[in-house]
Amino acid sequence: MQLFLYILIFIVGLYFGSLCDILGNYLPEKKKGILKCSCKKSIKIIFWLPIIGYFISKGKCNHCKKRVSFAHPFTQLLTGLLFLVSFYLFGFNIKFIISLIFSLVAVILIVSDSKYMIINDEVLIVGAILIIFLTYLSGVDSVIDALINGVISFLIMLLIKLLADILFRKEAMGGGDVKLLAFIGILVDYKMSIIVLCASAFLAFPYAIYIYLKKNENILPLGPFICMAGLIIYFLGLNFENLMRLMAN
Repeated sequence: MQLFLYILIFIVGLYFGSLCDILGNYLPEKKKGILKCSCKKSIKIIFWLPIIGYFISKGKCNHCKKRVSFAHPFTQLLTGLLFLVSFYLFGFNIKFIISLIFSLVAVILIVSDSKYMIINDEVLIVGAILIIFLTYLSGVDSVIDALINGVISFLIMLLIKLLADILFRKEAMGGGDVKLLAFIGILVDYKMSIIVLCASAFLAFPYAIYIYLKKNENILPLGPFICMAGLIIYFLGLNFENLMRLMAN
């Protein structure tokens, strides 16, 4: 029975991953329409069936036969795995639902920021409202703490952004990254949001070196790395005090 639940949750996660992939590609460029290839033709619905749709279509557009990025099934697989991890860690409870919402928000933003360098406010707002509502079910005090942590995280990140912009004499961190870290602060508290920022910079460093050496570019989307760092810290259940004790030892 337990194995069946894991399989079912993974499959459900794959379907939600397909939805996240669609939203991540659609929201930044609404005018171009949904489910369309670069040739402006609609891609068959079967392509968006989790994993198998990609291989049935041989990874190509049904019109121009142009190869479609493997990022699509990867996004679906990533979401399915995040659903599995959430169920494994939390079981069926409110925290499980919160972790799923966080995972969905993170995957959508990974897709949109990686491809378009856009972090959608709508996704963050809807995610924050849902998480705050579910937190309310745990008690009013929990909601107040979450809101305070979100606001403090936003102010800290805004200050860091302004200082970095002055130091580097250009935009060092986007406004979307600041709002994303504030959203994560609701989940992990404002102290850990700083750790998330530091961890995201660490995760992004190898890729930054790669694109600089290979493509001579010095601009990269930080959002995907913030999402990855936030998910890791959230799933590990780390808090600032325990982390400081761990580092001291």
